[in-house]
Amino acid sequence: MVLVPRLRRLTSGLLEGVASRLPPHPNAYTLTGLVLVALAALAGIHGRYVEAFLLATLGALMDAVDGAVARHYGLVSRLGAVLDSVTDRVEDALLAAGLWRVAGAPVVYVLAVSSLIYSYVRARGEAELCRKLEGLGLLERGERTPLLILSYLLAAVDVQAARVYITVLAVLVAIAAGARIVQVLRAIPES
Repeated sequence: MVLVPRLRRLTSGLLEGVASRLPPHPNAYTLTGLVLVALAALAGIHGRYVEAFLLATLGALMDAVDGAVARHYGLVSRLGAVLDSVTDRVEDALLAAGLWRVAGAPVVYVLAVSSLIYSYVRARGEAELCRKLEGLGLLERGERTPLLILSYLLAAVDVQAARVYITVLAVLVAIAAGARIVQVLRAIPES
């Protein structure tokens, strides 16, 4: 897929416009997104899939806005970058956990762990290679998150179809994580 860099180019103008109209508190948007995703997970666990879908969508929008607000107001900071990265990992796990009632613990575990490994390998690879690895591999977070959020909407319509969809998604994310590991290891020179 590798859609994230393309989507970022397409949406940057829109996000910049939105950011210019919002108060200059990027970390507040990051934390608001985390709270919304946590509420989405709780709604999903309790079988309230439409509410989970709406809350997760709003949480994802907060995640998109926080960086744009920071850049617009010149508030980009190392603290904000770490906060954003940590909340992204927590949100990945929460989005998966909210699907426990639909897909069951083993599938949710594979989905959550694979997502976390995928992101960790990217971060570690970037640290070792001293360059960005965005666009390297399939099912990056910007691609996984909407697919996960759609799981909630599908569960509201047909739980059995959602179970199959989530299981397939978990397998694909696990494969993508394995492929990301191989790609990063090949990119790092032996010394």
